[in-house]
Amino acid sequence: MNSEKMKQNFFANLVEIYKLIKAIFSIANPNRLFLVLSLFCIIIASIAQAAGLGLVIPVLNGLIDNAQFLKISSTPVLGYFIKNAAFINSNIDIFVFMIVLIAAAVYIENVAIFFSEFLAADVSTNITHRIRSRAFERYLGFGKVFYDKVNMGEQNAVIMDEHIMGSCQEFIVWLNKMLATLAFALTFFLLLVVISWKLTAFVFILLSVTYYIMQLMSNRIRVSSKEGLKEKLKLFSHSWQILSNITLVKLYNTENKERDKFNAISGEFKRHAFNVLKKQAALLAIVDIVNSTSIVLIVCVSVFLFFLKDYSIGVFLIYFVILRRLTQHGRVIANQWSYVIRFIPLIKRILWIFEESDKPYIKNGNITFDGIKTGISYNNVYFSYRKGLPILKEVTFKNNKNKILAIVGPTGSGKTTAANLLPRFYEYDSGSIEINGRNIMDFDLKTLRKKIGIVNQDVMLMNDTIKNNIIYGLEKVHDTELDGATRNAQIYDFIMSLPERYDTFVGDRGVRLSGGEKQRISIARAILKNPDILILDEATSALDSETEKLMQKALKNILKERTVFVIAHRLSTIQDADWIVVLENGQVKEQGKLQELLKKKGRFYYYWQLQKLFY
Repeated sequence: MNSEKMKQNFFANLVEIYKLIKAIFSIANPNRLFLVLSLFCIIIASIAQAAGLGLVIPVLNGLIDNAQFLKISSTPVLGYFIKNAAFINSNIDIFVFMIVLIAAAVYIENVAIFFSEFLAADVSTNITHRIRSRAFERYLGFGKVFYDKVNMGEQNAVIMDEHIMGSCQEFIVWLNKMLATLAFALTFFLLLVVISWKLTAFVFILLSVTYYIMQLMSNRIRVSSKEGLKEKLKLFSHSWQILSNITLVKLYNTENKERDKFNAISGEFKRHAFNVLKKQAALLAIVDIVNSTSIVLIVCVSVFLFFLKDYSIGVFLIYFVILRRLTQHGRVIANQWSYVIRFIPLIKRILWIFEESDKPYIKNGNITFDGIKTGISYNNVYFSYRKGLPILKEVTFKNNKNKILAIVGPTGSGKTTAANLLPRFYEYDSGSIEINGRNIMDFDLKTLRKKIGIVNQDVMLMNDTIKNNIIYGLEKVHDTELDGATRNAQIYDFIMSLPERYDTFVGDRGVRLSGGEKQRISIARAILKNPDILILDEATSALDSETEKLMQKALKNILKERTVFVIAHRLSTIQDADWIVVLENGQVKEQGKLQELLKKKGRFYYYWQLQKLFY
């Protein structure tokens, strides 16, 4: 890689780091006072270190030649103090005083470093906390279509894995450390220039070599880090997917296959992680070799300048002390720079959550929804998950207040999609859905959804107690209300038969309960919510006949005085519907009352006759 290319990469990295810091600060809004104080402490520490090292020169010269102590008395600030201090009367007093000053400089330096790192730690940990919280808030705000497209195992890894989310914290910490190291390195460099500009010019040439090596290796570290992040997210995603579908894995005896696949992905992640560590180690080793070689060359040049009487033995010795510390700081900067570069892909992945592109939001309305007054109408509604591939086309129907509307049709006809548009899980492409004659987009989302209850075939349960699942999202539910809801849902007796009753944990996604028990808990939750609009999405299709009877009995307790949408495969469950809509390929083929559709002998009659063969 030529020097021009490395220079471009270096400045590109600096620009990118600046953009990342700006983005992090805009999201996390850190305590800027603490940041300023941290930088101030770094400046104080570097000044103290420079002062301490500067004072060493006259001390060394004074030990070699006592006459050098007299020269200290002639310096502008220090000399004035020595001349006017009553306790300084001899060279020994000057020596002790100088040692005290050097010690004080060391103490000030280390105290300043401590406060700088303390303040940076406070800022960085708060940054991680705020970004994680805001990222989770962003996830909650995305439309459902976002979750239909992304891999949730990967999304969970981004906000929960400490290595990924903690990269923001580490990024700030390492930047702070690098700024401190740079401040010290700059202080050492200026001291070297003051001591001998000729020798320092030669040192600068050698440092340029170190710079180019750092650039070459840091770019390679960044590439390996980026590839490693991809494999890490793939590993999280695969693990999440397999463990959340463990029953399927065991049923088809694919444990060995999934283990091998996991090991292969883990191996790729390990390879990239090893490459990063290897390149970091190589960077440090190469920089150390270059620095050591530089020391040898500098010694040769220094001896030459010493014999030319350019400086004294004390200056000669302190120059090498400072130079050695400068090279050590150069090695630290190389290490810190490699870490900062390594964090860039991780931080960019986190910041992707806060980008607006590919993030479907549901726009909120500003009108409070206070319930059904007249009815709900779908007017020429179009909807597509992918542009150009409509799922719903020209869907038009109406459901009046406190009536039951059934949507039937084959699998994939768009029944559930049509229902999901009502609580605005998705936004339709064109047409309109109106409640009480007003577009649902005008309503405030919280007040709209507060009036909608859903009972799905795939019941949504948290890994929590039965009680907490039933009262989820509700405020101040009295025990009598809870008992009433579970009795109406035909689940009370079952709950009372459990050792821990309402405090029984249901397991992940309700795995400890049967399908019918989960469904009745879902109905109890809907009863407590007391919604104006109720959506029953295949609520009984997967149940046995006995459990279905219990469900039908439970449902009758919740259907009273509500506007209901029933989505059903099993047509026998919709005999009480006031209106029936038949969907095929996303279009309304027929609609009407049950007996009207049967007499018509169209598509509904075809499905009715077909199911009579099986039920």
